[in-house]
Amino acid sequence: MSCPVTVHPHHVGIFSSNLDRTVVWWEDIFSFKKMFEGPFFLPDYGNARMAWIKAPADDFYIELYDFPGLEPFNGQHYWHEYGTKHVCLYVQDDQWDTLIKHLEEKGVTITVRAEHPPEKLARPTSCKVAFVNDPDGNTIELQQSFTPGEYGL
Repeated sequence: MSCPVTVHPHHVGIFSSNLDRTVVWWEDIFSFKKMFEGPFFLPDYGNARMAWIKAPADDFYIELYDFPGLEPFNGQHYWHEYGTKHVCLYVQDDQWDTLIKHLEEKGVTITVRAEHPPEKLARPTSCKVAFVNDPDGNTIELQQSFTPGEYGL
């Protein structure tokens, strides 16, 4: 049986070692806007600061947490463990070069650059992809617009 209602993406949660720095980074790099900040209690973690930031053009949020005493992200295990691996943001195809130039001007290190061929994605043209990390090493994938399975190929 399929789901009887329509579900929509809302947010992803990211743990941060410095909430203020992380909010400023998302605002500066991707123009997210802080919508709320306050204390938060999460069982098994305790008290933290939490902020909601909103994407500039969509109803998509990132829920940022700053829990004291957590271990730093260990990127060495990225490809070797189950779990959420990254957030993906996209731009229209003709905005790609502008985005990459913006990241370079902001000093953001692009850790991976790739171009997926059309046959890999069932897309009429290739799709450029890049990966960057936030200040805590959380991975953010960036790509040109891509709607899997919707090209009628």
